[in-house]
Amino acid sequence: MACLVTVRSVDEGSVKNPYSFVPEDSLLSLPQEVKAVVALQHRETCVKEVVAACCEVPAFREESNSLVCCLSWRNEDFTYAVLAHILHELATVPSNELKPLFQMLYELMLIEDPLQLDRLQNVVEGSQGDNLLVNVKECNSKDSKRAYQCITFLVNLANQCQTARQYLVDNSSRWFWAVNWLKKQMTDYYWNSDVVTHVSNESSKSHSFQRTISAQDTLEEATALLNELEKPLSRLSGSGGDHSSGNECLGREDDEKDVDTRMNGDHVTDLDSTDD
Repeated sequence: MACLVTVRSVDEGSVKNPYSFVPEDSLLSLPQEVKAVVALQHRETCVKEVVAACCEVPAFREESNSLVCCLSWRNEDFTYAVLAHILHELATVPSNELKPLFQMLYELMLIEDPLQLDRLQNVVEGSQGDNLLVNVKECNSKDSKRAYQCITFLVNLANQCQTARQYLVDNSSRWFWAVNWLKKQMTDYYWNSDVVTHVSNESSKSHSFQRTISAQDTLEEATALLNELEKPLSRLSGSGGDHSSGNECLGREDDEKDVDTRMNGDHVTDLDSTDD
């Protein structure tokens, strides 16, 4: 594992890896040929195993996230390898099993190194086909819960990471349609307050989006992000306003509360659930 950190890394000078959990002076030196073989030929296997452990072994989740951050810090090749695998998994695993993947991705996005903005761009709108906006676009009708969780991830990340917030504000024209889609989901369905069930957009096995209080919060925070570009102009014209978005991180508890179903019984749509 240690040699994966040193191959094709961004020049770090004398900066110490803040995620390192092994004293550097305790690492044995390996020949460059050995480092190259391990890092290049077995990197994908390493990534798959660590991500699988994160998803399948809850007791190892924190350690696997720390390991991935350690290996990704200032390491371009490993960073892109792990992002590609996570994004692929986010597009393919069942939508009620995405939380561990989003948590690992969240930790990666918070790494403050020269690759931070590159990671963000890759995740939001990377050119390789697998990215969050592609997920929203391709899943908004057939797997709307997956699309919603992608939007929620971006909103929560923006609330905790100034780099992400600035990027999303500066590029709002590229994802405003996703917010409009969520707004349409929140207004399209009639709900019956007399019919109650327990649902969540995160953990239930249904593919259909559920209209919940948490989803309403996400919509309001996403709309606030889109409106931030207008604030400086409105202040200059003397009509500025203040809006403070929520400050919830990705780790919202999945407390499933009462929600209301549609009259036809096909979609559960409202109103009291806390989900990611």
